[in-house]
Amino acid sequence: MLKKIGLGEKPEALRFHVTSNNLSSSFLEPNYAEIAALPEKHQALLQSNIARDIPISSLDEEMKDVKRILCMKLDVQGYELKVLRGGEETLEKTEFILLEMSNHKLYKDGCQYYEVDEFLRQKGFVLADIIISYRTLQRVQEYDAIYERKAAG
Repeated sequence: MLKKIGLGEKPEALRFHVTSNNLSSSFLEPNYAEIAALPEKHQALLQSNIARDIPISSLDEEMKDVKRILCMKLDVQGYELKVLRGGEETLEKTEFILLEMSNHKLYKDGCQYYEVDEFLRQKGFVLADIIISYRTLQRVQEYDAIYERKAAG
């Protein structure tokens, strides 16, 4: 079932910033100071052209009737902690989580990889693997991380 909602920490309406490259759209406003340091072709893709108010729900609300989740995939452009905090009960019944992690600040108030890692470790998950998706000459910028629920005992 497809629902036209966003996910966050609690039910509310939030402004969604649509960028030239739809894949970079986010509930978080682009950080234009950080974006200005990127090559021009990347800057153009991250310009926010439209902002719309979107209804928000939480993972716990949307997944309350689901008994078990084998794998959850999140790619929410810096909004990972908000979505995860709205899904603490859902995490208890989840075995694996695949999510995009950031090592840059392309979004104002966006979370960083170490904040997400700490949160998931506190919830009983361990990092199982990473797949680097974007690297510059200076450093890894983005990667997909796979977390697995720790075995009991």
